[in-house]
Amino acid sequence: MHTAEYAIFLALASASLASVDYTMVPGARGPAVVEAALSKITNACLFDRNYDFMRLIAAVQTRFGLDMTFPSGIWALSQLDFNQTKYELFFGQGWQQLMTDINVTLNVDYSTVRREDGSLLKPLVGALATRLFFETLNDPIPVTLTKQAFFWKAFYQTASSKTTLVSSDVLFILDSSLSIGVLNWKLMTTFVKNMVDMFPVNEQAYKFAVDLFADTAITGIAFNNYSSVDDFKRMVDRLPFEGLLTDTEQALYLAANESFSAAHGGRNTSLGFARNALLITDGNPRHMHQTKAAALYAKQKGLVLTIIGIGAYIDKKNMLEIASFPSCARVNMIPDFEPLATEDFSKHIRAQLCLEGSVEESVTTISNAINGSKWFMYRFAARVDQGISLRVQVDVGSVVMFLSTTIVLPNEAAYDMYLVSSPGSTGQVYVGPELLKKAPKVLDLQDDQRPVFAALLGREEQNAFRIDLTPGEVSQSNYPQTASTAAPPVPTEQNNQPNQSTRIWTTNEQFLVMALCTFIVMRGWETDSDCN
Repeated sequence: MHTAEYAIFLALASASLASVDYTMVPGARGPAVVEAALSKITNACLFDRNYDFMRLIAAVQTRFGLDMTFPSGIWALSQLDFNQTKYELFFGQGWQQLMTDINVTLNVDYSTVRREDGSLLKPLVGALATRLFFETLNDPIPVTLTKQAFFWKAFYQTASSKTTLVSSDVLFILDSSLSIGVLNWKLMTTFVKNMVDMFPVNEQAYKFAVDLFADTAITGIAFNNYSSVDDFKRMVDRLPFEGLLTDTEQALYLAANESFSAAHGGRNTSLGFARNALLITDGNPRHMHQTKAAALYAKQKGLVLTIIGIGAYIDKKNMLEIASFPSCARVNMIPDFEPLATEDFSKHIRAQLCLEGSVEESVTTISNAINGSKWFMYRFAARVDQGISLRVQVDVGSVVMFLSTTIVLPNEAAYDMYLVSSPGSTGQVYVGPELLKKAPKVLDLQDDQRPVFAALLGREEQNAFRIDLTPGEVSQSNYPQTASTAAPPVPTEQNNQPNQSTRIWTTNEQFLVMALCTFIVMRGWETDSDCN
């Protein structure tokens, strides 16, 4: 068997109908658990984004919990630092509202959390306590890796496996209005070139394109306009700076109707290719009402909208209304254009793009092939009153699919349902009204629809699968399978050891290098150029 950590699935069942959430299981550990806990906090929209820093702490302090001790948990929060999170005076007037929001969005009553009773051994609670500690500090969490390392050392210090990226078409939507200016335009195009260098670019992985907008919107570079990365970057250098107004809605309609089309080189989302649109702007849309309508239309067409808002005059509230769900995790506000030229900011944006799923709202069948240790992410739509049945058949290899109505990126540590499918054993689950009623309301879906998030992993070297989606509950009697409510084992040191041939680390490809560089900076050793 290719992936040892999933051996339990074949032994137990081809499908499970029981929700699983290891983020609230005391002692659960490993990269998948860390990823799930941090995703919950990020998607709750309670704090400013600091995702990579919290991952680094988990890696540096306890190796994702493999070295954790009672009662400090994965993030090894000291008693003194924990005590600071319990005092209202450190938070100001927003304390009571923050505690209420935590209770509502994360189902954690923080007033009952005690370090001495082992509460922090629950990964979500430990991550939340650590994040609250950083909220008590006057200094914001730095952006750059080196500054984060010294920040950690000053405020927090106590006495490789490679993730396969999700394939995607990425469209840069660049504001070329008058307020940008020629020098800042150069920084924007440099950012585009730096981003492309961070991804594998080919027909099976990532492809890139660029649209420009001012008082109108035009295609700058289509997905099928270039033959190599170098060719793409040369074309970026030749992009014109328009220098006029800011008609953002025209750019969104162009992206939705043309830029991802087959004629422009866009690929089929049902084959696992997400449609990511990264909007970079320094101004509020000239017609906000029309822009919101255009953004809704684009999201309904399957686009995932991420935004970089630049400068003091741009309204973050407007950007949150445009971005895809969860908007708080897809809006990046920076004070000026300078961060666009830095590697650290590029890595931050890359982290948001490399695990986006394709949005599938009207398809009934998806047929595809997936390599071993690679993930496909999907978002389906289902009517709350009837639910949806998903059936996965496999001709070659084996796949496991995790599903949730509340977790945007479900994995082995946090999910509502899972199924395993291999030749001769079809996996099928029904996502019914009970689960769908818990799902968030997403603006680009109909009022009676809710999202179903799915993550599919190839378990053998080659895997060929077919997903059938049917509204309502479909009888499983015709398919050879065994249903079970048994859950996989709690992730621990034994089943989360890194392995060069398996996909266990659910963090981003560059993370281990970042953690290593952080170790070096913290210890005061010299760094080489790769860590700068």
